[in-house]
Amino acid sequence: MQPREEEYNIIPFCPILHPTMEEFSNFQNYIEQVENKYSKDHGMVKVVPPKQWKARQQDYAQSLEDKMISDPIEQNPQGKGGIYECVHIMRKSIPIREYRKKAIIFNHFTEGKSIETVENLFWKNISFSPPLYGSDIQMSIFDDGVLWNLRNLDSILAKGLNKTLQGVNTPYVYIGCWKTMFAWHKEDLDLGAINYLHYGKPKFWYCAPRDDGQQLEDIAKSIFSENYNKCHQFLRHKTSVINPYQLVKKSNLKIRLTKMAQKEGEFILVFGGAYHSGFNWGYNIAEAVNYGSFNWLNIFPLYQQCNCNSDNVRLNPKEFIQTLLKNSPDLKNVNAIKRFKQWAISQDEEEKFMFSSDNEYQDMNHNKNKNRNKNIKTRSNKKLKMKSNKTTGVKKMIHKV
Repeated sequence: MQPREEEYNIIPFCPILHPTMEEFSNFQNYIEQVENKYSKDHGMVKVVPPKQWKARQQDYAQSLEDKMISDPIEQNPQGKGGIYECVHIMRKSIPIREYRKKAIIFNHFTEGKSIETVENLFWKNISFSPPLYGSDIQMSIFDDGVLWNLRNLDSILAKGLNKTLQGVNTPYVYIGCWKTMFAWHKEDLDLGAINYLHYGKPKFWYCAPRDDGQQLEDIAKSIFSENYNKCHQFLRHKTSVINPYQLVKKSNLKIRLTKMAQKEGEFILVFGGAYHSGFNWGYNIAEAVNYGSFNWLNIFPLYQQCNCNSDNVRLNPKEFIQTLLKNSPDLKNVNAIKRFKQWAISQDEEEKFMFSSDNEYQDMNHNKNKNRNKNIKTRSNKKLKMKSNKTTGVKKMIHKV
């Protein structure tokens, strides 16, 4: 069911920010200010960098065309009426040059069209002609030394991690075409995310503030009840697609979704714990990574993990806060840091207690079993001895006969 033209205004656009070069020069400080101002009512903001800033000196065509897109994903949304389950099929690797030639053929679908028209086209044709998406490509195409380089992003996440987590503290590149999409999800560990559109057609976003996440989850559970019964965190699988206008209607306009067309040379900041989804208008190249903030430190203790895969991203909170304070001792008096540290220590002590109790329980059972086995063995020996004596007696009797 497509929204009528007059209904598109029920989802407003997110805030658009234009930082000065001075504001832009300190990522962590800027993020904290932006989150404190906007994250309560919005799940995301768009950041237009200062005009004098540039992510890359080289072009995005010839300099990248020989690089490979490893295992691109064919996206097959199955369903109807704005509700879909996206089946991902891995296809053979392809050079960017070849992918680009095929992708730009479809750019005319959105050329010169209004946002509402493109939205309508996407949701009307979502289940036809499955597109190929080059997602989660392990590389970065920022120049060294530039501000907001996603390869060296200055946030508390980078300062607190002492190991590489692919796609979390190291960036992924995404190469898309018309109708490639990302389903409703939150980031790993409920972190914030930063996405930069290096080149090409817009990427379109929908996002809900973290405080409205439970309402979104409840609606998703009622729609995908079978998925929920298998995994309570099924939205982290990134396969459940719901038309955002239906989400807003089903919530009686209570979910405060916003939307935004991210253009070439612009950033989207998704705040920690915020559900988001979207699609691409045509051939484009984007890059994304996660970031941590003081607000995220308040969110993480409530994080619920999907345990369907053993290789899901995990974080030891005690190790994280110890590493963070070792690298940035000046943060020790920040309230969010102090609260997180206390929580991390309590979690560590609780785990030790559980482990100790479990071991004691196992030891008790082991000792009980040991004593029981000893008693059984003693009784068995007595029976064997009696049986042996009786047998000997029989033998003697037979011998006598």
